[in-house]
Amino acid sequence: MEFEGVIKTYEKAIKKYRFIYTLLEFLIITLIVYTIFFLLNIDQVFKIIPFIEIYSGRTYYLADFGVLFDTLAMFITALILSFLITLSIHLKRKKGTTIDLIEAKSTLVRERLRTAYDNRDKENIIVTDLIRGLVEDLTGYTEDIPDKSTKKSSQVKPSDMFDSKRFKLTVLLLLASTSAFVYLTSTDTRTDFMPENLIEYSERIPFIPGITDPSDTVHFRDDPDDVSDPIQVDEKPTLVVVDGEEIDLSIPPGADAGFAREEEGEPQVYDFSPSSAYDVGVMASPTYYEELPQGYEDIIKRYFEEMAET
Repeated sequence: MEFEGVIKTYEKAIKKYRFIYTLLEFLIITLIVYTIFFLLNIDQVFKIIPFIEIYSGRTYYLADFGVLFDTLAMFITALILSFLITLSIHLKRKKGTTIDLIEAKSTLVRERLRTAYDNRDKENIIVTDLIRGLVEDLTGYTEDIPDKSTKKSSQVKPSDMFDSKRFKLTVLLLLASTSAFVYLTSTDTRTDFMPENLIEYSERIPFIPGITDPSDTVHFRDDPDDVSDPIQVDEKPTLVVVDGEEIDLSIPPGADAGFAREEEGEPQVYDFSPSSAYDVGVMASPTYYEELPQGYEDIIKRYFEEMAET
């Protein structure tokens, strides 16, 4: 049996077991995330998302099994989030090489296996003898009798790469998360938290100094001690206080109708009373009465005489 073929057999077994561990961890994380979403009523968040709210409340049937859109969307969201969490854990986890894992299982091949694997491309008596001895120790077969095992107690089988402790712990966590999920969903146990609370909470968060909230309206008051309620933006003010005097801003009915053209409106009838008739002429007064300032009579008289001459 070739040395590289033996190593690949162990490598396939290790990849298979790692896939099982990762799949179980993914299921555990999915159940935990979905349970948290269920407790926090995250399915209600789809009712306030503009492009999803039209689908909220609908029921879809999968093999005669009705599922609400909100529940289905929450489950898909939990799957995506769990996949990202599992992927990040899988990438950050330190994974040993196949050689390291085999050496950790058997003290007989320790250091020898690493040396033989690093020099497997070399052809000499020492490397060849080292590789032959490692193949016998790992597989339990000799070149003289290839179909019979030597039954060495130090033999390392591919199944020995299976981490039973890790598997048992993962299964226990899966059972615990499944039990919690089934109990909470069957009893419909939820918290009082609603997604709308996040929006209300975000509105209470003060803005960064120096940045003006566009939703706020600035009101100027002449009196700094005036603590009256500010005028709401949505309401139309009808009364304004200026310098202590109240001014009515209400518009009388019909003031916004504008001017109507005469031909479009009803004809206006005006009632005029005629004035009394009199003869048009000039009436002369025999005397002229005027109070002149004292001491200026002569000057005024002389002014009018010069005006008459001109």
